[in-house]
Amino acid sequence: MKCFLRVTILLLALCGLSVHADVRVSGLFADGVVLQREQPVPVWGWAEPGEIVTVEFAGQTKSVPADATGNWRVTLDAMPANAEPRALVVRGKSTVTIRDVLVGEVWLASGQSNMALRLAELESAKEEIQSANDPLLRTFCVPERPGERPWVDVGGRWLRWSDQTGAQFSAIGYYFAKRLRKELGVPVGIVLCAWGGSSVVAWTSPEALRAPELRGVWPEDVLGSRPNIQPSRLYHGMLHPLIPFGITGVIWYQGETEGEPYQNPFAYRFLFPAMIEDWRSHWQRPELPFFWVQLPNLRNKPTWPVVRESQAEALRLPHTGMIPTIDIGQEDQLHPKNKADFANRLADLVLARHYGRATWPGAPVFQKFEIAGSAMRLHFSSTGEGLKTNDGQKPRGFEVAGADGKFDAANAEIEGAEVVVRSTTVTQPVAVRYAWQATPRVNLVNNLGLPLLPFRSDKFPVAGQEMMPQKLPRKGTLASLVRGADLVLGRNAEWKPSPLAADVALLEKAGVVRGQPTGVCPLIVRDRAVGKLPASPDLNWTLTKDIDANAGLTVEVRVLPHRFGNATRGFDLEAGVKQGDGKLRQYSLTIFPMRLHAFQGSEVRVLGANLDNCTAAHTYRLAIRADGVAQVYFDDACLGTLAGELRDNDAQSSSFIRVGKTTTEGEWVANLDHVAVETGGAFEP
Repeated sequence: MKCFLRVTILLLALCGLSVHADVRVSGLFADGVVLQREQPVPVWGWAEPGEIVTVEFAGQTKSVPADATGNWRVTLDAMPANAEPRALVVRGKSTVTIRDVLVGEVWLASGQSNMALRLAELESAKEEIQSANDPLLRTFCVPERPGERPWVDVGGRWLRWSDQTGAQFSAIGYYFAKRLRKELGVPVGIVLCAWGGSSVVAWTSPEALRAPELRGVWPEDVLGSRPNIQPSRLYHGMLHPLIPFGITGVIWYQGETEGEPYQNPFAYRFLFPAMIEDWRSHWQRPELPFFWVQLPNLRNKPTWPVVRESQAEALRLPHTGMIPTIDIGQEDQLHPKNKADFANRLADLVLARHYGRATWPGAPVFQKFEIAGSAMRLHFSSTGEGLKTNDGQKPRGFEVAGADGKFDAANAEIEGAEVVVRSTTVTQPVAVRYAWQATPRVNLVNNLGLPLLPFRSDKFPVAGQEMMPQKLPRKGTLASLVRGADLVLGRNAEWKPSPLAADVALLEKAGVVRGQPTGVCPLIVRDRAVGKLPASPDLNWTLTKDIDANAGLTVEVRVLPHRFGNATRGFDLEAGVKQGDGKLRQYSLTIFPMRLHAFQGSEVRVLGANLDNCTAAHTYRLAIRADGVAQVYFDDACLGTLAGELRDNDAQSSSFIRVGKTTTEGEWVANLDHVAVETGGAFEP
């Protein structure tokens, strides 16, 4: 009973319910908090259901009853900036007094390690920390905490900029806030919400990731991976408790993780804008300002050009901005030490775009090109009084290609606000790229010294693009179909049963074969003996078939799985396609009620969760394209892609398709309607 009581109290606390009469307030509202000026300011917390809660601050008094779950929220009227420390008082059946409250500019600083990096890690910041003394510059650091479900409260405390606390400030956050303090002359608060190595999907809500436009771009979950790259974990644990705290906008430094081999740099152009819109939606501010750092130069990161392009794609959203950094990064440092250069450039952009200061003339951006013989004339915006190089040499970093897509270095000449490029090896150019390397050696700037943004004019495939779902021909009926009962009863000689599956008498005795008039066959799989019936861990059927890897393959099952006893393996659908070099590329799916898992290396990817209607059979289709990438469908919806795994010297010497139970753990029951195969290509339903 005591154990049950402790668990109940914990659950109530996590859900934001008060288990006693004391009124509570969100952890953001702690001593030293900076409230956002010139905006309505939400203040929220928890109390007993129905308890009247009153908030008093700066001459305002707002009251509200706690709702049926104990949540309460009031909204203070917009206030001007104020540097005088005041108290914010929350009264209910008890009283909470929050002291030293200021009103000024509040920015949310988020992303991964380059945003999280503290001043203590910079040798160059030692003197600045030792002389720190500005009580109107403050920060709140959100603890690194993943969440399976949304957290409602946050720990942490507000720190004033001083020699005692300065080492704990985010370097980017501090230098950015320092500039705002100097230019605006008001209190500035930075809410740091960042985790090193995190992925954009970790910061995005499940609702956004399940949106139709993102369906198939990224799995809904990746079981067993680091929490800071698992979808929605950091949104749940770190961001959600901050909503709807009053902020001016967001500064963001992230994308390095998307350049790692286990990520997709091309997908970032869809995921990053979706995350921005997701945050705006939850804050109920469709015009919430959002500014970010484009990835700098760094060695041995071949996909970073694609990430940079994906970051630039998000500029199509209104009230956004991006700073280029290919000229100020440190090519041997994942974490550049000159954080002040990054932060000041970011502050220049924000001061101009949001506060109307003349601090950001704009970096040059490629607009279009014209071809005249073997030369290409390039046009740009934001060139100021013209283009130049920052070292007095000819422009570097340009490449051109012909129709074959093979790029070669090009000579470049500046002509006022334009650049003319040509190559001796590409006499009929069709495309041009600039700074399209991990560490580009570039020198082209406008007259105010801002670098030309990396770009490409072509649509040739780039890294990660091959993993995006493609439009496939539709085909509802596949060439070969076998009904479930016919498969189990051995009525189709092409499908070879496992040893246990071959014992039809035993299967019938176990009640496996029923519903024969419709062809639907219930399968009962156990990892333990029941009575006189043996365990059946390998109840499966295999079709060995010649498959042309260059043509593609489609295989589907229609099945209703239910009563599962294993968390990671269910009804299995596997396919192996022999490649031209003799290796086998294998694809593995496992089907549960309302869930679909795919296996990629050591990862278990949840392609679908909470799929509709677990009381009816559904069609699961694996469409393997000629390029080796498989598209996975649930009924007619594409849930994602799968690269498959290359296997050397595989025991399976030829291409195959296998359905049923292929592991030794767990048990389940599934009604198998049919299995269908088409070796003539990849088709969508």
